[in-house]
Amino acid sequence: MASSSSPNSSVRVIKKYAVEGLKDKALKEHLNMIRDKDSLHKYGAKLYKSIAKFAIVDEALEQLIKVHSEPPTRTMVIGNNQVMSYTCSRNSSADDLKKHAMEVFKDATKDCEDKDIKEKFDMIQDYSSLEKSAFMFFNSMVNSGFLDEAEELLKKAILPVVAVHTYVIGVGVASGNTNAALKAFQHMSASGVAPNSYTYAVLIKGLTADPNYCGDAKKFLLEMMDKGMRPNAATYTAVIEGFAMQEDKAAEEEGKQLVELMMHKGFVPNAKAMMEVLKGRPKPLIRRVINIALSKLKG
Repeated sequence: MASSSSPNSSVRVIKKYAVEGLKDKALKEHLNMIRDKDSLHKYGAKLYKSIAKFAIVDEALEQLIKVHSEPPTRTMVIGNNQVMSYTCSRNSSADDLKKHAMEVFKDATKDCEDKDIKEKFDMIQDYSSLEKSAFMFFNSMVNSGFLDEAEELLKKAILPVVAVHTYVIGVGVASGNTNAALKAFQHMSASGVAPNSYTYAVLIKGLTADPNYCGDAKKFLLEMMDKGMRPNAATYTAVIEGFAMQEDKAAEEEGKQLVELMMHKGFVPNAKAMMEVLKGRPKPLIRRVINIALSKLKG
């Protein structure tokens, strides 16, 4: 008998095989069904009751407990064929979580003053379009060396609040409006939502693009470290590079002070990792960045 696609049908087929004593066929059907954990959570009891007819009650019970103790997982492909798993929540309905995510998004974008950014936000009228836009942005960050940070936000089946705020900040960054990104971050903080390492990475990346905000980038880099988050090479290199690009003695000294503070917090910049981040930059700029990073190590 061919394997059935419906969970209910699979249970009936397994029961039939159990009655007929066709253990191998029953277990094969079981293996086909076990790939769908969402179905197992709903039909597991019936399924393993059928398998128990083969006198493997202990094994059936063990499997049943295991399946029901683990939330179902799903996978997502992001970046350069990267596959990550994320856990589905059982405590809240998906519809409620999606509705809440949209409410957070609307609140975070209601005071947007940039016409172009506002047009982008106005195009997002439902959760599906929000999720699609957010994942496109997170995917671009993955390709920029922020895989771990992106993965942190994609562990849930529904976009968490911190991911929604991070996306809003990211739109400001991608649009070149540093002030809009900073305001979005401030709104996030005022709303009582704690930024994670990815949020900081996105914000800092945007701030360092404008020399007027390098001081803010430095402040947020140290702030995330004070919260126990370790910045990756792309993040701290961006800040040091921001100071180096100014080709100013005062800016260079501020960059060196940053390195000293990082080391005081137990964090030593990795020159090799920084060189990887700086690939393709003008050689004079690379030298200035590395000189700033290594200045305190030499001392």
